[in-house]
Amino acid sequence: MGQLSDLTIPLFIGTVIDLLTKEKYNEIYTLCTYLLILVVVSHNLNNLFKIAAIAVGVRSLAFSIMSEKIAKNIRKDFYESTINKDVAFYDERRTGDLSKYCRIITTK
Repeated sequence: MGQLSDLTIPLFIGTVIDLLTKEKYNEIYTLCTYLLILVVVSHNLNNLFKIAAIAVGVRSLAFSIMSEKIAKNIRKDFYESTINKDVAFYDERRTGDLSKYCRIITTK
């Protein structure tokens, strides 16, 4: 909302100055009436924006918790899979190869 007002106010002032130079006072009155209505409506929308901000925060927190749980489960599954492999699997691979794959999955 702040960025919108940063762009709207200079536009409004420029329009009023243009209308003053053309002596179109009725249009200035109409423009000021619209601005007043916009201020009243935006004040009422302020509460809606607060509710939306809270909803975005809750959604972000929920996704953060879910992604951490998913990552934990993936690391746990990888560890269990690695532990439960046959001995032949480890005979075919070098220790360095296994630790490289382990670091990729277990790091955040």
